[in-house]
Amino acid sequence: MGIKDEEDGSLKSLVIFREYDPAKEKRHSLLDKIRDFVTSFRAYFSMKGDPVGLPKILDDPLLNKKFQSSSTVAQQIVEPMHKWHTQYAPQQKHWYVAIVASDIDCQGKGYGKKVIDLLGQAADQIGIACYLECPDYNRKFYEKCGYTATKATTMSLSDPTLGDLSSPGYLMTREPKKSS
Repeated sequence: MGIKDEEDGSLKSLVIFREYDPAKEKRHSLLDKIRDFVTSFRAYFSMKGDPVGLPKILDDPLLNKKFQSSSTVAQQIVEPMHKWHTQYAPQQKHWYVAIVASDIDCQGKGYGKKVIDLLGQAADQIGIACYLECPDYNRKFYEKCGYTATKATTMSLSDPTLGDLSSPGYLMTREPKKSS
């Protein structure tokens, strides 16, 4: 889901989320994992044909190489996030908000709020909760968008180049609003 500029059609902000059903995740077979991979692969190639195109990090070979080299660091982040999600996210079907991003030139101009509000409106229409993890500095933004911190946590990682790092963060949930 994204917000495009009305004049030039460029992507200003986006949110990437997926439906997460804890009951199905527990019995996720190899066939399900392959199906998920194929779906992601198709989405990747449909983005290549989109007039907005891929994010520069995926389209530029040099940036993509740097991105790929960071995958070992990313694994240190993904594993604890999965555990937190399993423990602290809603135990019923919900939307897992993986990425919320705005073009660097558009930050602070309300595009991120617009895209999160769109997601919230869609979640309200079907009556589904949303869950995300965020760094400490984004907590107030998400609270303004209707999310509640369910757990404070610390993300830690170790990298030969960066050294040992840790950052406070929050696990946050947004319950659907009832329409009147």
